[in-house]
Order: sequence, then structure tokens, then C-alpha cells
Amino acid sequence: MPLIDKSSIFVTELESMNNIHYEEVDMLNELDELFTQYVENAATAEQLDTKLDAFFEHMNAHFKAEEVQMEAIKTKPARAALLIINSRP
Repeated sequence: MPLIDKSSIFVTELESMNNIHYEEVDMLNELDELFTQYVENAATAEQLDTKLDAFFEHMNAHFKAEEVQMEAIKTKPARAALLIINSRP
């Protein structure tokens, strides 16, 4: 059973943002499984480090992109609309 069920995640109006959130849920569920394997001596600390690094990189990119969008909304609403439209797949 996964740690987080995707159906419990708030759905936004931006499909691209939903996809990012779903990716993060997948990553967290994989980390949870890997932690369990580690406790059972079926995974290594190096595997955990690699997975955690990937998760942190993903989260960092996610929040940097949101900061850019929020700054654009604050300073230039028209530019913000373009950023949001262009972020859609």
C-alpha cells in the first residue's frame, strides 16, 4: 500500500502542476518503499542517498519555478499569465 494515494492530492487548474505533484507523490512512495527495504537490509544507504538527492533536486526545481511565477504575478500580471500558459504541456 502506498504511503500517499494520488487520489488524495489536491488538483489544481494547471495540468503541468498536477503532473509535478504526481511525480513527487511517486517519488515519496518510492522513498517509503526504499526506507522499508533499508530497514530490512534489502537496500543500501547509497541507494537511499541517490533517491533522496533526486527528490530534493526535483523539489528545488519545483519551488524555484513557483517563485518565478509568484514574482511575475506580483510585478507583472500579464507576464505571469504567459508563464502559466507556457508551463502547460
